[in-house]
Amino acid sequence: MKVGVYAGSFDPISKGHQDIIERALKLVDKLVILVMNNPRKTYWFTFGRKKKIMVERIFEGRENVKVEVHDGLLVDFYAEKFLFNDYKRHKRWKRFF
Repeated sequence: MKVGVYAGSFDPISKGHQDIIERALKLVDKLVILVMNNPRKTYWFTFGRKKKIMVERIFEGRENVKVEVHDGLLVDFYAEKFLFNDYKRHKRWKRFF
């Protein structure tokens, strides 16, 4: 299974973001839209739940799209969700989708 991650602040999510997501869905089986925080930016919306809900509403009903929120480095998200160092992480990967 091919899994893609599209990370960004998505504040606000634009038609350009949506176009990239639609194109990415043609290349992967599952897509994680990762709403992240950039401390150097000034946002319109608060980080976290509000932005996650905004993105989820646009892609609701699509089983191959998962929206996550992460406040840290992208590499930390990958290490937490996608590295299979042991059996526990492999089980968590299966539950991720």
